[in-house]
Amino acid sequence: MKKSNLFLLGMMLAVLAFGMTVTGCGLLTNVVTSEAVHSFNEARGIKSASDAISKKLVAALPKGVGIAVLSIQSSDPQESSYVISELEYALVNSGQFQVANRSSVDAVMKEQNFQLSGNVSDSEAVSIGRMAGVSIVITGNVNKTSTTNTLAVRAIDVQTGNILFMERDTFR
Repeated sequence: MKKSNLFLLGMMLAVLAFGMTVTGCGLLTNVVTSEAVHSFNEARGIKSASDAISKKLVAALPKGVGIAVLSIQSSDPQESSYVISELEYALVNSGQFQVANRSSVDAVMKEQNFQLSGNVSDSEAVSIGRMAGVSIVITGNVNKTSTTNTLAVRAIDVQTGNILFMERDTFR
């Protein structure tokens, strides 16, 4: 089973278990059902957004280059990890890139005292990319408001610092 499907299944089971605990009998109240639907839709939305951006990213980048997915800033660390994993999955499975191992990238970031999660500036991303021996680094963020959520991803050329690709997708 793909990681994305496991993520969605886990979200659904967690919401169901929460509802059963709150009501004490396994019947979900309207409030819990509303929260469950919102959580499920948000999980499905981030999956859809990351899938759409991944496809465009794979199509837009030069083939055969080394790439590292550095960070996706989000208020939810699990959401950040999920998007990073999905981007890496798409890049690796395209067979068109040399994708840096996540633990190697994390080791470079830790050694240089960069944040392991959260916002990484463009200059930090370029520096990390050079140390990791890749040509392109991927960064991004998830922004949430009361009405919309947006996933934004960009690819930065390590040699020039230029943004090679930038895409965003809005989800609920």
